[in-house]
This record gives sequence, structure tokens and C-alpha cells, in this order.
Amino acid sequence: MKKTVIAMAALIIVSCTEEPENDTTEENLDTLVITHEVMIGDENIYSDYGFAIVSDICLGPDGSVFVVDPMRAEARRFSSSGELMVSYGQKGEGPGEFTEPLGIALTHSGLLFVSDARGLNTFNAESAEWLGLNGSYTRPMLLKMIGNRDSTFTALRSWSFIAGQVPVRTAQYGLYNAGNPLPVVFWSDSSRIDHSEGSFIRTCSEEPVATVDAQGNVYISESTDSRVRILKYSPEGELLTLIEDDFPPVMLSEEQRSREEEYYTSFANRLGMSITYTPQDSWLAVTSLGIDRNSLIWARVGGAEPPLFRVYDQTGNLIAYVRVDGVPVNGRYLDIRISPWGMAGFTFDPSAELVQVLLYEIPEISAASSN
Repeated sequence: MKKTVIAMAALIIVSCTEEPENDTTEENLDTLVITHEVMIGDENIYSDYGFAIVSDICLGPDGSVFVVDPMRAEARRFSSSGELMVSYGQKGEGPGEFTEPLGIALTHSGLLFVSDARGLNTFNAESAEWLGLNGSYTRPMLLKMIGNRDSTFTALRSWSFIAGQVPVRTAQYGLYNAGNPLPVVFWSDSSRIDHSEGSFIRTCSEEPVATVDAQGNVYISESTDSRVRILKYSPEGELLTLIEDDFPPVMLSEEQRSREEEYYTSFANRLGMSITYTPQDSWLAVTSLGIDRNSLIWARVGGAEPPLFRVYDQTGNLIAYVRVDGVPVNGRYLDIRISPWGMAGFTFDPSAELVQVLLYEIPEISAASSN
């Protein structure tokens, strides 16, 4: 068995004097560069610190990170220094067991929710006690879950159906608890998916990303490849603020377009489908959204490597750029979570030899960063 990797590295914060490639840095606006402080991972996926696949993570108030591994069929909690604290569930169909867990969320009240193919599991985050299963949250499952200030959480549900021989996809972000869905919907969309003539035509909207602040307000991104558009809702679903900001799109290189086309064609072939896929011309945005402890809004914009965040204050003023460096795989395959409790990321490149969880320290950013 190879030794567990829990590597410690110093936080790097650098003001760049040169504009990086594909950067949209405005004059007199700093770019902060950060790298991970803790890396959790092991080449032996059966050790306590190894991951077969990571489908989702969330952060705790003590800086710990909760990790879901669908292939191992369990969730685990690691400390801010990378030590294993506790495990939740195991493979099986009994009480507190998982078939295929995918999503995870921690509420401010200490409830841990884990979505599974058999429904929504609820645990006591501290004791790891299993509190129950709601089997109604199966088809569709609850995904992209974010814990709120009480015992509720925000989640995405997406499902497809046939209308007049045309596939239609419906998706919505709503408010949920361990019981029935609550009557609050923050965002919804229905759109067509047309591949009737052998070509994949993306007529459906991209599912947006979302985040929640310490007060329970929900932020939804309806951004495009050249425009940040973030809507802030109260916990009751009232629209409070709209933040909009244009920026130059980040174009895909010919190599990246070729790799995209090869990936999707291979995926369709595995499904027994003959579909020609034409990649978009530029990277989509926003692909990650988060609120830090100072209520600053982090929006990850297009580009492959390394990931770049545009940081806004609550009035929509762009105050800094943060570039995440030291990524162990192509930056596109690093999924990052930012919350008032901290910042963490995980790699999900299927070709990567190691699946890792990375913990970061969020730098202090203020309006002074733009001077």
C-alpha cells in the first residue's frame, strides 16, 4: 500500500504585473494567485484517504470538507489539515447505506444530506447517526445541493420527457428539506434538445450554477460566455439584486475544440448513438459560483487552465481577480466550491491517475485590491 498523500504547501498570493494569456484583467486591477494548502489523495483507492471518484464536496464551519465517492458508496469528512474524521454510509440497501451517492450538503443546523439513487439520506454531521431516507427524491434525483442557514437546502432537479416526438428538458433550483419540496423555486427552464437529423443541436439552456450566503440568500448564475449575470434571491424567493458585467469571451483553441469533439463523439458511441457534435467557439461562463466569509461573490469565468475567478462586492463592483494555480490536472477538470466556511476543490478528469481533494485558504480581498 502506498503512503497517503497529505501534502502541505504555502499559500501564494502574487500581484501579477503582466497580463496572463486569455486574462481579462482591467487596468489597475490586481490578480491574486493562490494554490492549495492541503492535498488529500492516495494511489490506493481502497485506503482511508483514497478516492475512486469524487462526485461532490461541501465544507463545514470548522474548515473540514465532506466528500462523496459514488464507487466506494460512502461519504467521508476530513479535517482542515487533511485527516480522516468520520465516514457516513457504505455500499448496500439497508438503513444508512448507499447504492450510488452523488450529492452532499451540510446545513447550518448540523444536518448532512446525501442524495442517492434510492433517495435522500439525512445524517447528524457530528455523530454520523443516520436519521432517515426520503425515497421520493429518486427520479429525478436532487443534485448540486447547497446547505442553508436552517435545516433546508437549495438543490437542482432536472428531468426530460418527450413532447411531440421532441425531447424536452426541464430543470429548476428550489428549496428542500428532509421531507417534501418547499414551495420556493428560484430558477426554472424548459427547452428542447434536437438531434433528429443525426446532429446534436444545443437548443437547451445550460443548467446554471448556484450558491448560498451565510444569511440564506440564494445566488443563481444565468451567465453566458461573455456576460456575467447573477441573480440574488431571498430565502423566500424574492429577487433582491441583479449583477451584470460584460467581458471578452475566452475562445477555444483548435486543439481544445478537437478534444471536445472527440470526447463527445466517443461518449455517444458508447451509448450506441451516431451523433455529430460541434463544440462551441468559446468557453461557457460562469462554471463555478461562491460567496466567501466577507460576502464577496466569486464567479469562475471561461478558460481551461488555470481557473480564473472574477470577484465582485454585493453592489456588483468588480474588485479583484483570483487565479487558482498548482492544479494537478487540466484546470477544466478542477471543480471548486467556495463558501463562508472555506474553499475546496476536487479533480474529476477520468483520465487522471489520481483523484484528489484540495483545500485552499481564501485570501483577504477588499476594495483596496483594485487600487
